Amino acid sequence: RRSSDLFLNAPMVLAGDRGEQHEQKRAFIRPPALLVTAGLAKPDEFYEAVMALYGYKESPRLWSDYRDNELTAMKIDCANGVLTLQQMVTEPNMWRLMLKTSGPGRDSLAEEFVGLLLVYVDDLLILGSSEVVEAVVAAIQSKWETSTPEMIGMSKEVRFLGAELWRREDGVWMITQANYIKDLLKRNLGDDPQKWQTRKIPLLKEPEIFDDPE
Repeated sequence: RRSSDLFLNAPMVLAGDRGEQHEQKRAFIRPPALLVTAGLAKPDEFYEAVMALYGYKESPRLWSDYRDNELTAMKIDCANGVLTLQQMVTEPNMWRLMLKTSGPGRDSLAEEFVGLLLVYVDDLLILGSSEVVEAVVAAIQSKWETSTPEMIGMSKEVRFLGAELWRREDGVWMITQANYIKDLLKRNLGDDPQKWQTRKIPLLKEPEIFDDPE
């Protein structure tokens, strides 16, 4: 599943763990001359940005801090239990999806690992059962406006981290970078593949590796 410019939802000032505000740079913007000419703004007016700006160098960090705070606080109803997201220490862009359900003892809770959330800026890849994925998607969409979710399968590629992901019915996962390679070729050789110059490059056959012609 992928998002759509979610990082513009980050506030310019983030609340700390105890509600205090971190010291942040304040951004003031001079209105475009067109607005002044149209009488919609005054020449000496400035606007203060209260949300992250596209192209503002502080915006990526503002978004990542805000996003991580919101994900950490999520409690998602799912499968007679509650899903929480635990950020990995070794890889902060990977989150464990943990399902808490009532245990056999009174007032006890059992916690089970049920999936993963991978994050790259505002692109999100959710791995888990259909029920878990749908619950996490619904929670994220209730907080932020996103693009339409895409399910990884063999009928259509899903782009993530500049690669195409596929999953066969037998559970085998595949990853390609066909689109990235095509873009490189077009930028360097032109838009028409028929005009691309080619040359033969010898490739040694390695039977123990390339024993399957497909």
